[in-house]
Amino acid sequence: MYELVAQQVAGQPVEVTTAALRSAARAQGLDTHQPWISAAALQMSRESSPTLP
Repeated sequence: MYELVAQQVAGQPVEVTTAALRSAARAQGLDTHQPWISAAALQMSRESSPTLP
């Protein structure tokens, strides 16, 4: 699930990537305030959109 989120939001502002990751975490019943979410969102916002095969 997180790979799909990463593909969809790569290169977007960190607010967008954070919201997308929190939504995915919420859908899986996880705590949406885990510190890894902010770190992963920042990384995703720095990446360019991956090319799909």
